[in-house]
Amino acid sequence: IKPEEDARQNSLGLKDAYRDVKSKYNSKEEELAFVNDTFSKVFTALDERFTRFEALIETADYDEANNLLPEISDVIKACDKLIDTVPPLLKRANEIIPDELKAASDHYDKMISEEFPLKHINFDRIKNDVELGLGEIQSNLKDLKIANCDSRLNDLEDEIKEVEELLAKEEAAAQEFNENCDRIYGSFNNLEKEFIKVRNNLAKYSKFYIVDEAHLQELKDIQKELDDVSKDKRRLDMYVHSLEKTPYTVLIVKMRDLDNGTKDLFNRFNKFINEFHIDRRMNF
Repeated sequence: IKPEEDARQNSLGLKDAYRDVKSKYNSKEEELAFVNDTFSKVFTALDERFTRFEALIETADYDEANNLLPEISDVIKACDKLIDTVPPLLKRANEIIPDELKAASDHYDKMISEEFPLKHINFDRIKNDVELGLGEIQSNLKDLKIANCDSRLNDLEDEIKEVEELLAKEEAAAQEFNENCDRIYGSFNNLEKEFIKVRNNLAKYSKFYIVDEAHLQELKDIQKELDDVSKDKRRLDMYVHSLEKTPYTVLIVKMRDLDNGTKDLFNRFNKFINEFHIDRRMNF
């Protein structure tokens, strides 16, 4: 009698824990609908283990009956943990990340319709990678395999965020380019015209001013710097007018080179002009 009582006593705590787990599951059944079939199979297997336990007790196979209890305990503990862990993973895999991907896709399509050059972003490849990754994670979750799911979901979200950041950078670069390009081109063109005018009339200035070798050399150096900045302008022209449209994030780098070069050159040329007190009007 004592072995039977001990075996039944050992099972009582597990039966209580099992009831608590099923009650907990029922309270979250809506959140766990995606994995309902899998949990049903697990619960059916547990029911069968308990039935097997009772049958072994009835035939006085107490050792074999007791050997079932650790396995039953492990499964109950795993279910209890999964009921808490799986819902947030399901929400991310089935709702949050797909919504984020759709938002990024809509953003990309909108920019394409506005003729942004976005080939360098490789959005289609990234979208396909995220969709494949989500499919694999959803399949694993369906089988209650949660190992590395959280970190893999983080990686997918990071990919989407990186794409959104690249799209936002292109939009900001386009705004900067469109707002400043004409001004920067105009500044350089005005400076170039003014320099040519001064250089061509240097002989006239020399009738009234002593033009020493140092100042002549400075004018040559300014000419060299002007040639360098002119190369920046030609490079920007090349990118602006290329057959395959250039990303705005590339254009603004070239535009900034031209802008910075023009400003430095203007300051140097202006200093040269002031030393000779040359009277001129410069729209700069």
